[in-house]
Amino acid sequence: MSDNKVNFTAGKVAAFRCEEGKQAAFLWDTSASGLGLKASAGGSKRYVLQSRLESGATVRVTIGDPKAWTLSAARDEARRLQTLIDRGIDPRQEKADRIAAADAKRAEDEAKRVEAQRIEAPLKPGKRTSWHVRRSGASALCLTISDLSTPAGNPRPEAAGLARATPRCQAHCWPCWIAPWNR
Repeated sequence: MSDNKVNFTAGKVAAFRCEEGKQAAFLWDTSASGLGLKASAGGSKRYVLQSRLESGATVRVTIGDPKAWTLSAARDEARRLQTLIDRGIDPRQEKADRIAAADAKRAEDEAKRVEAQRIEAPLKPGKRTSWHVRRSGASALCLTISDLSTPAGNPRPEAAGLARATPRCQAHCWPCWIAPWNR
């Protein structure tokens, strides 16, 4: 690491600046192994953890801005990240996996919401709507929603299933007419 090791205090963290003519400067904490403070030439500061993976590669992970992280919280996070490294887990990969899982859940929730809106959309008597759901490859499945009420506006008892898959598009819509082999 560096010769620049001190016991971090709020005053030392606030007073630390990047030297003139350098892109970045580091100050390392003596009480939390691997915890450092990176100051850039532009004046920004970040808590970082620097350690070695099992493969021998050096990894540096940004913890956060000292304005948002207290010194004790940064030390706790550095210990948590170091524990991951000691168990053979790359913290960068763990974070990427966590973000990917959150994105997948968000996309799944959005797909469920859109499908629910499509199925629950109020239909006027006598109106037909067809939706096309693209499947893998070149095949398409045409879902036809029929009128859910009688001409008097009373719901039909057999209209429990809102959508049904049909082998042929009953609405004779453009995608099914232009490419009938995709049914």
